[in-house]
Amino acid sequence: MHLLPEIVALILCRATDSADACSLANWKLQLPLLAICRQWRLVGLPLVYRQLFIECKEQDIETNFSLLSSIPHLHHLARSLKISMSPQTHLLPFLQAAIDSLTQVSMGVPLVSVASLTIDLCSGGPYSFTSVVDTGNADHSDLQLLASKVAYLLPNVSSLHCAPSQNIDSCAAFTAALSDHYAQNARRLKSYVYSPLKALELAQLATLDLFFFSSTSQTLPKINVERLYRMSLVNVSGEFSWSSFYPVQTTESFSNVVFESLCRLHLFFHSHVNVFKQNTKVRLSFPNLRFLCTDKSPSTATLLSMAHFPSVLEEFRVFCPEGAVISMPDVDFTLETRQKIASHMAKVEGMWDFIRLTNCLFTLSKGTLTMGGQMFLPKPSVISWPYLSVLSIAPPICPFALVQYIAALPNLAQLQVASLELDSIVLTSTEPLQDIEDSEHTRLWPPRLLQRNDYKLESLVVNFDCKDEQVHGKAASVIQYLLVNLPRLSSLSIPDPLVSCTRAFISSHIIEYPFLSNICI
Repeated sequence: MHLLPEIVALILCRATDSADACSLANWKLQLPLLAICRQWRLVGLPLVYRQLFIECKEQDIETNFSLLSSIPHLHHLARSLKISMSPQTHLLPFLQAAIDSLTQVSMGVPLVSVASLTIDLCSGGPYSFTSVVDTGNADHSDLQLLASKVAYLLPNVSSLHCAPSQNIDSCAAFTAALSDHYAQNARRLKSYVYSPLKALELAQLATLDLFFFSSTSQTLPKINVERLYRMSLVNVSGEFSWSSFYPVQTTESFSNVVFESLCRLHLFFHSHVNVFKQNTKVRLSFPNLRFLCTDKSPSTATLLSMAHFPSVLEEFRVFCPEGAVISMPDVDFTLETRQKIASHMAKVEGMWDFIRLTNCLFTLSKGTLTMGGQMFLPKPSVISWPYLSVLSIAPPICPFALVQYIAALPNLAQLQVASLELDSIVLTSTEPLQDIEDSEHTRLWPPRLLQRNDYKLESLVVNFDCKDEQVHGKAASVIQYLLVNLPRLSSLSIPDPLVSCTRAFISSHIIEYPFLSNICI
């Protein structure tokens, strides 16, 4: 086995490495593989040992360090370190033991290659809010000393991800001390609820991710907008101030904050409260923004109206409370367009507001719409989406409504249906007589043929519950009906039981489907 080529070792290492990057059990699978021969270790080490872990499970501290004690030059291999805690863990003893383990494996030599540090003191991630046990108001000087040891052992950290536990002063003190050490070189800051954002100066910051930031209880660090490449503001509460961003171009009438390097902006507020004040003395500018991802809220509407954006965005994405996601590439983003969009963004309630927004967007530019599984589908008769090119429907939909959607979308090129409801139709052997518009009053299938023959739909993916053989006949009838009415269809994906009968149908009408080249399961 040790005579196998090096490429085999590399493939096997990658296979085990992709299973679960944060699992110690995964490391235990990789080590015996790499121990087979020295040459395999040389091939696999740079891939496998790029991340170090310190995990606490049921009061026992487990690390992958014990598995790495025989590995030379570890400080040249490791790229990141993750420290995570379990529920009801005592903070101070855990941190002391974790740092002792780190010191032992590094033999006291700084791990200069580690650039990313993740400290997860919320069991299960930042949204679980499971508290660790505070150790009786641990002395903050002890925590600062531990933070200093971490900073010594990991001197080149530029990406800091802190998720402190809920309302635990010791956690806040420790992460605050770390922030002090890494502020000068920090290129990425990812901060969740209760993170102790201090009045630091992050001059080199390129990525800022703020989650659950409250301006009433937290202070935003000083951030150099000339370096900032990506910014995410998620669930921001309280009136948001731009005063922490510098440099500011000041005139007698206003202050201009120019995010010169910002290319990606993510904004999610999920609140009826507008966190952006219409301040005529502050002007925001995003001259090189390429990607904007936001929700449908009053805060977003205000920002679209008050800030300067490029005339064209590479992608504009909107998440709606109704469970829909809108994505628009190469969208016109002039002030006139943004004002039209903002007028619909300010309203966040109800399906009609969603319909008005989508009617506005898909009249302006081509785009993609994904309808979530929990939302109610709007009736095709009330939509106006002439430029919609890709549609994904997760909620169950009956064949009649599906046909109506196709008829209402002249430029639709790709359609994906997650759940086709076949119980709502009754097959008839007579010629199709009923109109699609009357389908709400009858269940007889098929309806009359679609009147137009210029549909641009090229790709169709349809799923349904194919375990019941009784629905196969209905499903086959629906698929055949769609094939007859969609002459430009080139790709069709359907459940396995329908493939054979669909191929037979196409074979008998092959001259009618010159574009259809791909039928898959």
